[in-house]
Order: sequence, then C-alpha cells, then structure tokens
Amino acid sequence: MLAAGTMIVGGTAANAGARVYAGDCTNGYVNAFETSSDTVIAVAYAGSHVVHLSRGWSNSSGTWVYWARLVSAPRGSTVWLDWSDDAGASHAQCGAETVDGSQGDGRWTWAVPEIRDGGTGYLRSFRAGAWVNGYRIALTGWHSD
Repeated sequence: MLAAGTMIVGGTAANAGARVYAGDCTNGYVNAFETSSDTVIAVAYAGSHVVHLSRGWSNSSGTWVYWARLVSAPRGSTVWLDWSDDAGASHAQCGAETVDGSQGDGRWTWAVPEIRDGGTGYLRSFRAGAWVNGYRIALTGWHSD
C-alpha cells in the first residue's frame, strides 16, 4: 500500500531537468548528521524499501533544512533530494547518493536550507526520491513547511 502523495514510476525520467548534481551539494549545504532534530515529513516506497523526506534544525547554519534518506536498501541503490523555488515547475537536485555500506544499509543526502520566499512568491518545496535494485523509482510528493 502506498502513502498518500507517493508516486512510483519506472525508468529514470523522474529526474529529467534537474539542475544540480551530487558534487554541487557539498558547497554551502549542510551535513544531515549535524542537525539537532529529525522529523520525517513524507515517505515513499520502492517495494519494501522506504525513502524519507526529513526536516531538522541545523545549528551550524541556523536554519531549517531538508534531506532525503533511503532506509534498508541493497548496495547500489541511490537516493536524492529535489527542491523547487517555483512550486515544482522546475527543480534542482542533490544526489544521487549511492548506498555503499558507509551509512549501514541506507544512505542520506546533504541537507538543503529551507527558504521562505525565493523571490518567486513560493516557499521552497522539497521531495525525496530513490532508485532501488535498478528497476524502481519512488518519489514523495512536494512538501514545504
């Protein structure tokens, strides 16, 4: 059973048009391990594997941040965080980060700061995505707080 707001699609087209890639996320973004709280905002499922969209307070940046986490997934699976400043019409992407055993049987992305108004009249919105076993993509819906 899928949670409300969950979308699962085949292939990799769900990431088409993303503007930022894994290497860019380490420049000015926050390590999710440096947050003082972890609230799961949304989940999506790829088979029995779960991807979380999480939100927490970053003491180092003094702001709320969002990140994606893939839980209990086989090595080679990937997780990413999408964010949009125009209600999802276009988006940037942090990741994909690969499950490699360095974070157990899951993986986190870098955290991206929340922005209340990116100059577009919209709050920054976020969604988490994962690719598991090379055949399924799971995406949460878009969320902002």
